[in-house]
Amino acid sequence: MNAETLIKRFLTSYKVVSFAGIDKNSGKTTALNKVISVFQGEVTFGLTSIGIDGEETDQVTNTPKPRIFVPKGTIFATAKNLLRQCDVTKEILDVTGISTPIGEVMIIKAQSAGYIEISGPSTASQSRIVIDKMKKYGATKILVDGALSRKSHAVPMVSDCVIISAGASVSPDMSAVIDITGNLLDKLRVEQLQDKIILKAVKKTDSATKIAVFNTEGKKVYKSGTNSFADAGRSVSDAANRIFINGAVIDSNVESLIKNIDRSKTDVKKVQIIVHDGTKLFIKPDLMGLLKRLGIGIRAVNAISVPFITANPHSPQGHSFNKSEFVKALGKKTKTSIIDVVGGDHYEAHA
Repeated sequence: MNAETLIKRFLTSYKVVSFAGIDKNSGKTTALNKVISVFQGEVTFGLTSIGIDGEETDQVTNTPKPRIFVPKGTIFATAKNLLRQCDVTKEILDVTGISTPIGEVMIIKAQSAGYIEISGPSTASQSRIVIDKMKKYGATKILVDGALSRKSHAVPMVSDCVIISAGASVSPDMSAVIDITGNLLDKLRVEQLQDKIILKAVKKTDSATKIAVFNTEGKKVYKSGTNSFADAGRSVSDAANRIFINGAVIDSNVESLIKNIDRSKTDVKKVQIIVHDGTKLFIKPDLMGLLKRLGIGIRAVNAISVPFITANPHSPQGHSFNKSEFVKALGKKTKTSIIDVVGGDHYEAHA
């Protein structure tokens, strides 16, 4: 089975697909272009991004990067000031009222094939508005291009799945790239919360609450509008051991939380930390490992699907990995199917 067939098999059922790289020049835009080429003629594409993407030169590393090429009929969202950078024949379908530093986000239909430069909204809620508009105008497969340090945009509330791109640009050490990717996948794929009582209670939590502790009946025994993780830890017991963190989760918060759990009245192996989704976890691998050893579970309100990872064995800095070794090792580490969209090598996790 070739790479194109795998991509089609993995992505046919998804309507909104996000793309995120583990670093700049990981091959994210190349992966997006490949998906466009695989489904061209079978779907009407919708394209948006967070931040600027599609430019000829990377704004951070000043290295050439692939541009986004779209077929005729593609519907895309971009800022008004970037329209002149798009060499397609343009039909303005909608103006969104969403402002960016480079102009209002507009919905455009490409009346000819060509290269585009896109800059979409900066928040997930705004992205949903744009996606809904593109669907209204006939887009049947929507691709959301991420940007530097914005992996949190690839959340379940925006897309049906996320494609992660891993590349040699991260490090000349292949093992380091594989470990970084594996650690990211461990967080993104946090198991979904199955307890319906707690799930219902968590979903009712207001946005002003930063942390809450629930008992088994879904009643709050503690809540705070500040990051009072020590106090939250002291409120945990066997009768109340579900801790919802409403927002980003960082090392110091979790360390403070577990340090203050009274082990004399709490079996820590029954404690669960609940997050919105895996993109909210910003804790280091050693702390993830500690939680696992303690038996403290992490659950997500929303699951994230990662159908496959794309591998780029080449770096603009000049170093490269053996492509077949990289693809195979990455697949075994992450237990995920891997595709080198340029070289064609692939690893099937469940073959």
